[in-house]
Amino acid sequence: MRDFIGSWRRVKISERSSPPTSSSSAFVLGLDWIDGKKGWACCRLGTDSSKEFHLSHLAAEEAPSSPGVEEAVCVVIDAPIGLPSEEGRVSVCRACDEGAKVWLGGLKSSVFGPPVQAELDEWRSVAKGPGGHARGLLPAIHYAERIRDAKGLTLESHPELVFTALLGRALPRAGSKKTLTGLLARGTLLQRQNLALRLHHLPATGSVSTDNYLDSMAMALVALAWKEHGGDLSVIRNSEGRPERLAAVSQDYLMALPGAGYSRPENGPITEEELFALASEFTLSSSEKDPL
Repeated sequence: MRDFIGSWRRVKISERSSPPTSSSSAFVLGLDWIDGKKGWACCRLGTDSSKEFHLSHLAAEEAPSSPGVEEAVCVVIDAPIGLPSEEGRVSVCRACDEGAKVWLGGLKSSVFGPPVQAELDEWRSVAKGPGGHARGLLPAIHYAERIRDAKGLTLESHPELVFTALLGRALPRAGSKKTLTGLLARGTLLQRQNLALRLHHLPATGSVSTDNYLDSMAMALVALAWKEHGGDLSVIRNSEGRPERLAAVSQDYLMALPGAGYSRPENGPITEEELFALASEFTLSSSEKDPL
């Protein structure tokens, strides 16, 4: 089944890591913003071979000083880090946004230009802002900057980009994360990274939806890869979607990938038949291991 669906990478743990840690209980953190200013879906992922994870909700105001952020080896977050400064514009696609779209096929609309810096400054000055898709990101960007101030080892990524990288091809439009098939397909991709994700992890809880939790896990996988690969981690900085090394260059204006040595996918999205097979793989795996 896996051969025709595409290639993927497994995150491996090694003694070489960046940033380094010697604690056997070390963990990385993945954060996904919850719409409606409800804070972050959080995945705390252990860095040892067990890959134990814990899903939770972090209030926006409390996250920067929370033990999770303070004690994490590193953090990867689904929110823009580094805003454009064009005058007279509300939002502008950065080169890394355009590059991510190249990877996503029919789901490229999930990546859009963030608001410009002036919009964030105005929103902060009045403690609120007018509506709009790009402007709706302003609270996430504000609190993401606070997290980065508290935890310098913080990178930006995007869940759809991560899932495409893990699969080796984009998901089709029918695989939107707002559909059951799309959620189960993403669950399969996470399972393939040796995460013990089961059906009982998927129900929404409180203000956090299922897709927020899955997205936070995708962010945590990128953080784990950053710990392992350090400056060799693959990131997208250019509008062509060509991966390059993180290295010691600025850690703004980029989208991080869940490993090193990536190449841009050459094939189009998987078919709907392949999507259903991918989703069914998760269902079968879970039913076998989670008996009633």
